[in-house]
Amino acid sequence: TVADALITRFDLRKVYREELLVETRKRLADDSYFSTDKAGIISIKAEARDPKLAADLANAYVEELQHLTSTLAVTEASQRRLFFEQQLQLSKDKLAAAELNLRQAIEKGGIVSVDAQSRAALETVGRLRAQISAKEVQINAMRAFATAENPDLVRAEGELGSIRRELERLESGAVGGADTVSVKGIDSVRLLREVKYQEVLFELMAKQYELARVDEAKQAPMVQFLDRAA
Repeated sequence: TVADALITRFDLRKVYREELLVETRKRLADDSYFSTDKAGIISIKAEARDPKLAADLANAYVEELQHLTSTLAVTEASQRRLFFEQQLQLSKDKLAAAELNLRQAIEKGGIVSVDAQSRAALETVGRLRAQISAKEVQINAMRAFATAENPDLVRAEGELGSIRRELERLESGAVGGADTVSVKGIDSVRLLREVKYQEVLFELMAKQYELARVDEAKQAPMVQFLDRAA
């Protein structure tokens, strides 16, 4: 990846008079030297007929390494960030679909009004279900990196159990009042609840994604110039 970036950047096929990319890589490798010491300092040496090109190549290796480490998920936090980034996009798509279904229902026949108590209960159910889904995603992500005894994982599993119990309590108490709502009213609330569910899930995924980004920034391997090639 780094070699190809340098080949393109400095038009090294032309410099080395090579038609094939693989041969150009070999020539670049032959002219590049790397060494490290116990302090973690990397020394880079590049050779070329043009002295300026040689210095530019050595410096470009560092710049491309900085770019590479910023894009690869090389740490646990980076992998969590990538995982939640995918989940966030998935949640965004589902929210857009739920909003579209609600808009189409309004355009076709409107939304039937239901009593405030029933609507509030169903919206709360939707919010709790979203919290459960988000917590399950979080736990699945943690299990990839943490042992069963990890305190953060144990706490997250405890929180998930608490939310599930609250959902069961609320759903068992809401059954009795469901008969007073018309079928169309129930359909209307379900559409609203689905939008609410996806909204809350999207917000929770966004929060997890931002936390992972912060952790990634803290753990990111730092590559810095100590002495530029001249």
